Amino acid sequence: MDTLQKNNIEVQDSVANQPQEHSFESTSTYTLFYVDDDPAIRALIKHLLKDKPYIKSRSFESGEDCIAALSDNPSIVLVDYNLSPPGKNTIDGLETLVRIKELKPKTKVIMLSSQKEISVAVKVLKHGAVDYIIKDKVMQINVINSIIKIIKNIELKNEIQLLSETIKRDKLLFKGYSLIILLLVFCLTFIILG
Repeated sequence: MDTLQKNNIEVQDSVANQPQEHSFESTSTYTLFYVDDDPAIRALIKHLLKDKPYIKSRSFESGEDCIAALSDNPSIVLVDYNLSPPGKNTIDGLETLVRIKELKPKTKVIMLSSQKEISVAVKVLKHGAVDYIIKDKVMQINVINSIIKIIKNIELKNEIQLLSETIKRDKLLFKGYSLIILLLVFCLTFIILG
Protein backbone atom coordinates (compact mmCIF):
# COMPACT_ATOMS: atom_id res chain seq x y z
CA MET A 1 0.00 0.00 0.00
CA ASP A 2 1.50 3.33 -1.01
CA THR A 3 1.58 6.53 1.08
CA LEU A 4 -1.33 8.13 -0.78
CA GLN A 5 -3.60 5.16 -0.06
CA LYS A 6 -2.54 5.13 3.62
CA ASN A 7 -3.26 8.86 3.96
CA ASN A 8 -6.64 8.38 2.25
CA ILE A 9 -7.56 5.58 4.66
CA GLU A 10 -6.47 7.71 7.66
CA VAL A 11 -8.64 10.61 6.48
CA GLN A 12 -11.62 8.29 5.91
CA ASP A 13 -11.18 6.74 9.37
CA SER A 14 -10.88 10.19 10.96
CA VAL A 15 -14.04 11.42 9.23
CA ALA A 16 -15.89 8.20 10.09
CA ASN A 17 -15.22 8.81 13.80
CA GLN A 18 -16.58 12.37 13.69
CA PRO A 19 -20.20 13.37 14.34
CA GLN A 20 -22.36 13.02 11.27
CA GLU A 21 -24.70 15.64 9.85
CA HIS A 22 -28.25 15.36 11.15
CA SER A 23 -31.17 15.58 8.78
CA PHE A 24 -33.46 18.42 9.73
CA GLU A 25 -36.29 20.40 8.20
CA SER A 26 -37.98 23.55 9.41
CA THR A 27 -41.16 25.30 8.40
CA SER A 28 -39.68 28.68 9.38
CA THR A 29 -37.09 30.65 7.43
CA TYR A 30 -33.87 31.86 9.02
CA THR A 31 -31.44 34.48 7.74
CA LEU A 32 -27.79 33.48 7.99
CA PHE A 33 -24.77 35.63 7.21
CA TYR A 34 -21.29 34.24 6.67
CA VAL A 35 -18.22 36.41 6.74
CA ASP A 36 -14.87 35.25 5.39
CA ASP A 37 -12.20 36.98 3.33
CA ASP A 38 -11.37 33.66 1.64
CA PRO A 39 -13.56 33.14 -1.46
CA ALA A 40 -13.05 29.36 -1.22
CA ILE A 41 -14.58 29.25 2.28
CA ARG A 42 -17.48 31.45 1.17
CA ALA A 43 -18.07 29.08 -1.77
CA LEU A 44 -17.91 26.07 0.58
CA ILE A 45 -20.47 27.57 2.98
CA LYS A 46 -22.74 28.48 0.06
CA HIS A 47 -22.49 24.88 -1.15
CA LEU A 48 -23.28 23.52 2.34
CA LEU A 49 -26.44 25.65 2.55
CA LYS A 50 -27.76 25.06 -0.96
CA ASP A 51 -30.06 22.19 0.07
CA LYS A 52 -31.37 23.97 3.18
CA PRO A 53 -34.48 25.79 1.94
CA TYR A 54 -35.22 27.10 5.43
CA ILE A 55 -31.99 29.16 5.37
CA LYS A 56 -31.72 32.42 3.45
CA SER A 57 -28.03 33.26 3.34
CA ARG A 58 -25.76 36.14 2.40
CA SER A 59 -21.98 36.19 2.25
CA PHE A 60 -19.62 39.03 3.09
CA GLU A 61 -15.92 39.55 2.54
CA SER A 62 -15.45 41.87 5.52
CA GLY A 63 -16.81 42.44 8.98
CA GLU A 64 -17.74 46.02 8.05
CA ASP A 65 -19.97 44.80 5.19
CA CYS A 66 -21.69 42.33 7.50
CA ILE A 67 -22.28 44.94 10.19
CA ALA A 68 -23.70 47.35 7.61
CA ALA A 69 -26.29 44.69 6.68
CA LEU A 70 -27.41 43.80 10.22
CA SER A 71 -30.70 45.62 9.60
CA ASP A 72 -31.70 42.39 7.75
CA ASN A 73 -31.82 40.79 11.23
CA PRO A 74 -29.84 37.59 10.73
CA SER A 75 -30.59 34.79 13.16
CA ILE A 76 -27.10 33.34 12.75
CA VAL A 77 -23.75 34.76 11.63
CA LEU A 78 -20.67 32.68 10.83
CA VAL A 79 -17.50 34.77 11.20
CA ASP A 80 -13.89 33.97 10.35
CA TYR A 81 -11.61 34.77 13.29
CA ASN A 82 -8.75 35.93 11.03
CA LEU A 83 -10.72 38.24 8.75
CA SER A 84 -8.24 40.95 7.85
CA PRO A 85 -5.77 39.99 5.17
CA PRO A 86 -2.29 41.35 5.94
CA GLY A 87 -1.90 45.00 4.98
CA LYS A 88 -5.61 45.84 5.02
CA ASN A 89 -7.03 48.16 7.64
CA THR A 90 -10.25 46.30 8.46
CA ILE A 91 -11.73 44.85 11.63
CA ASP A 92 -10.97 41.25 12.50
CA GLY A 93 -13.37 38.46 13.40
CA LEU A 94 -13.32 39.14 17.12
CA GLU A 95 -14.18 42.82 16.64
CA THR A 96 -16.92 41.79 14.18
CA LEU A 97 -18.35 39.46 16.85
CA VAL A 98 -18.25 42.21 19.49
CA ARG A 99 -20.04 44.70 17.22
CA ILE A 100 -22.70 42.15 16.19
CA LYS A 101 -23.44 41.39 19.85
CA GLU A 102 -23.63 45.12 20.66
CA LEU A 103 -26.05 45.85 17.81
CA LYS A 104 -28.01 42.57 17.71
CA PRO A 105 -27.55 40.77 21.04
CA LYS A 106 -29.99 37.97 20.12
CA THR A 107 -28.08 37.06 16.96
CA LYS A 108 -26.21 33.78 17.36
CA VAL A 109 -22.58 33.95 16.20
CA ILE A 110 -20.46 30.95 15.23
CA MET A 111 -16.73 31.64 15.01
CA LEU A 112 -14.70 29.78 12.40
CA SER A 113 -10.93 29.61 12.72
CA SER A 114 -7.85 27.68 11.80
CA GLN A 115 -6.60 28.48 15.34
CA LYS A 116 -6.54 25.34 17.48
CA GLU A 117 -5.51 27.17 20.65
CA ILE A 118 -7.98 26.78 23.52
CA SER A 119 -7.34 30.36 24.64
CA VAL A 120 -8.70 31.69 21.32
CA ALA A 121 -11.85 29.56 21.63
CA VAL A 122 -12.37 30.70 25.23
CA LYS A 123 -11.90 34.34 24.23
CA VAL A 124 -14.54 34.26 21.48
CA LEU A 125 -17.00 32.31 23.64
CA LYS A 126 -16.56 34.90 26.42
CA HIS A 127 -17.40 37.61 23.87
CA GLY A 128 -20.71 35.94 23.02
CA ALA A 129 -20.07 33.36 20.30
CA VAL A 130 -22.25 30.27 20.71
CA ASP A 131 -19.78 27.95 18.99
CA TYR A 132 -16.15 27.80 17.88
CA ILE A 133 -15.41 25.61 14.89
CA ILE A 134 -11.92 24.80 13.67
CA LYS A 135 -11.38 24.87 9.91
CA ASP A 136 -10.33 21.27 9.44
CA LYS A 137 -11.43 18.26 7.42
CA VAL A 138 -14.73 17.90 9.32
CA MET A 139 -15.57 21.61 9.45
CA GLN A 140 -18.50 21.19 7.05
CA ILE A 141 -20.27 18.67 9.30
CA ASN A 142 -19.58 20.75 12.40
CA VAL A 143 -20.91 23.93 10.74
CA ILE A 144 -24.16 22.28 9.64
CA ASN A 145 -24.64 20.57 13.01
CA SER A 146 -24.05 23.85 14.84
CA ILE A 147 -26.53 25.71 12.61
CA ILE A 148 -29.15 23.00 13.11
CA LYS A 149 -28.61 23.03 16.88
CA ILE A 150 -29.08 26.81 16.97
CA ILE A 151 -32.24 26.64 14.86
CA LYS A 152 -33.67 23.86 17.04
CA ASN A 153 -32.98 26.01 20.13
CA ILE A 154 -34.66 29.03 18.51
CA GLU A 155 -37.70 26.94 17.59
CA LEU A 156 -37.85 25.40 21.05
CA LYS A 157 -37.75 28.85 22.68
CA ASN A 158 -40.49 30.05 20.31
CA GLU A 159 -42.61 27.01 21.18
CA ILE A 160 -42.10 27.58 24.91
CA GLN A 161 -43.09 31.25 24.46
CA LEU A 162 -46.24 30.22 22.57
CA LEU A 163 -47.18 27.64 25.20
CA SER A 164 -46.56 30.16 27.98
CA GLU A 165 -48.86 32.67 26.28
CA THR A 166 -51.51 29.96 25.78
CA ILE A 167 -51.35 29.00 29.46
CA LYS A 168 -51.72 32.67 30.51
CA ARG A 169 -54.70 33.09 28.17
CA ASP A 170 -56.30 29.87 29.45
CA LYS A 171 -55.86 31.00 33.07
CA LEU A 172 -57.65 34.26 32.25
CA LEU A 173 -60.43 32.36 30.51
CA PHE A 174 -60.75 30.02 33.48
CA LYS A 175 -60.98 32.97 35.86
CA GLY A 176 -63.62 34.53 33.61
CA TYR A 177 -65.62 31.31 33.45
CA SER A 178 -65.31 30.88 37.22
CA LEU A 179 -66.70 34.38 37.75
CA ILE A 180 -69.62 33.68 35.39
CA ILE A 181 -70.42 30.40 37.18
CA LEU A 182 -70.22 32.12 40.55
CA LEU A 183 -72.55 34.85 39.29
CA LEU A 184 -75.00 32.24 37.94
CA VAL A 185 -75.00 30.38 41.25
CA PHE A 186 -75.62 33.66 43.07
CA CYS A 187 -78.49 34.56 40.70
CA LEU A 188 -80.07 31.11 40.94
CA THR A 189 -79.79 31.19 44.74
CA PHE A 190 -81.40 34.63 44.77
CA ILE A 191 -84.23 33.46 42.44
CA ILE A 192 -84.88 30.24 44.38
CA LEU A 193 -84.75 31.77 47.85
CA GLY A 194 -86.47 34.93 46.74
